[in-house]
Amino acid sequence: IEVEVRKNDRPPVTIEQKVIEVSAADKNDKTLDLINSARGSVVVFTRTKHRTDRLTEYLEEYGVKVARIHGDRSQGQR
Repeated sequence: IEVEVRKNDRPPVTIEQKVIEVSAADKNDKTLDLINSARGSVVVFTRTKHRTDRLTEYLEEYGVKVARIHGDRSQGQR
């Protein structure tokens, strides 16, 4: 049996990645705008657990269904 492993230098074509520079004050609003304009599921990464919690609360206020995952959450909550 021969197994070949190759490094894939590019992301899959079905995933769209974006980097958008915004001020700290505009992060929540811009994130909400991007989520509302997206089709399908969205994954948002934040730098800290605290930021994840704050963004979750903000998005929930605007009716966005959110699931957060970080180390301070129990296994059941994740």
